[in-house]
Amino acid sequence: MKTTAQKTTIGVVNVAEGTRTAADEIPRVAMGVGILAAALAGLWGAACMVGGIAQSGLGEALKGYLAAIGG
Repeated sequence: MKTTAQKTTIGVVNVAEGTRTAADEIPRVAMGVGILAAALAGLWGAACMVGGIAQSGLGEALKGYLAAIGG
């Protein structure tokens, strides 16, 4: 089976099918860093929630949550 690379133009970047340049990888790396930051923030929030529940109990945490939501 014979395969050929086709060149296409996307904006001002020429991309040959099957090849990647550093300019192609920058958005992928940025997305990975963003996902990692969001995951760390979520884990930190979950750890804070568990710590708050462990310190004051579930009832007090729920009461504080409802007070924060309701004003």
